[in-house]
Amino acid sequence: MSTQQSPSASDVHAVLSGRVATISFTRPPVNALRTQTYRELGAALRDVQGDARCSVIILASGVPGIFSAGADIKELPMPREVDEERQLLARTVLNTVLRSPVPVICAVT
Repeated sequence: MSTQQSPSASDVHAVLSGRVATISFTRPPVNALRTQTYRELGAALRDVQGDARCSVIILASGVPGIFSAGADIKELPMPREVDEERQLLARTVLNTVLRSPVPVICAVT
């Protein structure tokens, strides 16, 4: 299983090796999370959580020495409705991590 795409097309890459799924996200310089990143993280998490071969997920930064600075402020300001949708998406992704049926380990490389 691999949801890996070319680096310019995707912020998130997922690879299953044995029973370990590694989901990495790369948005230099500080790994700011934009709406696209949240969407891709959510899809990758659901994909590997649904794979019976997966026993653990490593959520890793693709930027050395940093995990994430948080929300991408370059997306702001945005219309209120869009911001509310983005916030709901972020909470949904975080809940997907919190309620994962397999352990999720966050790693700074």
